[in-house]
Amino acid sequence: MIVLILAIGLINIANNRFFGEIPDSLGSLRQIREFHFANNKFAGEIPSTLKNCTLLKTFDVAENNFSGLFPSWIGDALRLLRVVILRSNMFAGSLPFNFFHLSEVQILDLSMNNISGSVPKCLNNLSALANKTNYDGNISCSVLDNELRGLKGVVVVFGILVNDLFEDSLSLVWKGKEAKYQTILGLVKSIDLSNNTLTGEAPSEMMDLVGLVSSNLSRNKTNGEIPPSIGQLEPVDSLDLSRNHLFGRIPSEFAHIDRLSVMDSPFSKLSGEIPHGTQLQSFDAPAYVGNLDLCGAPLLSCPTKQARDDHENEGRDLEDDDQFFSQLVVYISFAMGFISGFWAVCCSLVLKKSWRHAYFKFWSEAYEKLYVIAVINTAKLADGLIFNSNHSLIHKPYQAIINYSLASLYI
Repeated sequence: MIVLILAIGLINIANNRFFGEIPDSLGSLRQIREFHFANNKFAGEIPSTLKNCTLLKTFDVAENNFSGLFPSWIGDALRLLRVVILRSNMFAGSLPFNFFHLSEVQILDLSMNNISGSVPKCLNNLSALANKTNYDGNISCSVLDNELRGLKGVVVVFGILVNDLFEDSLSLVWKGKEAKYQTILGLVKSIDLSNNTLTGEAPSEMMDLVGLVSSNLSRNKTNGEIPPSIGQLEPVDSLDLSRNHLFGRIPSEFAHIDRLSVMDSPFSKLSGEIPHGTQLQSFDAPAYVGNLDLCGAPLLSCPTKQARDDHENEGRDLEDDDQFFSQLVVYISFAMGFISGFWAVCCSLVLKKSWRHAYFKFWSEAYEKLYVIAVINTAKLADGLIFNSNHSLIHKPYQAIINYSLASLYI
């Protein structure tokens, strides 16, 4: 049976209950073109020995329990990959730059993992997604010879007829639903990064992937505005940007996307009017729910200019009222504080005799000191009093006044 697998260049054990780790020995199958391990219970890390399988075109390990850091070696070693599906596992870490060396990849599904960090700027290196031409025929293994095709309906590999193995078939999540694709698989170009913890601004480089038919960036933590260059995605049929932190207006360039049949952008912070003359008006209101500042069909009509002006004036009036009220509260607080402090001091002086004597004594001494200082300064100004390095020379008419003032300090 293994000889047959080696000969046809394909391993398909999808939709079973296999568990455990993938053995490192699989890396010795250098002629393998396709790995289909989806929907099992495999765990652990994907063995790096698979980098020896340089002829791989399809790598599907969706819906398992694989974990560990994102396998960055895929981009360096497996340059012929056209299908990469790592959906619904527990891969962690950020997306490495070298992963985007996969110039042949046509279907990329990394959804429902624990991938973090921002989307690398080299996303547009996925050149197969950056052009509008489609591959002819099948997308996966095409090395089967006539002798093996003669085995159709005779040999069974892991419970699947060889006849079935020869048909290109993949389970893809499309428009929010999982479906099986066969004959039109070569026309599918999609990228799915949903349900991770990606951050940073919405990748403008994704808008350079003008061959995309489906794009899903939902349920992440990306922010920023939707790039106007999104109008370049003319062939796109399904676009999901929901449950991120996107804000700002929906670009008018959406008018260039005339094939869009599914659009989801709820629970973001989009604002302004939904652009006219596009298919955006054909979607139901739930496609925009949660964007409180968004208006226009299919949502409520946007307010007229007069209504907006009235609303702004009303807002300014409310703001002025709030400001006046805040100032009034401050003034009342100051007044209440002063009155409370004043009467607290007065009551203390009235009720406490020793405090009262100390209080008046303090102000009496302070007054006398200030009085003496004023008299001395007045005498200096009036008589041109000059102090030299030995002693002060004082005009006699003012001597008696100063002596009396100084003496009063010690009474």
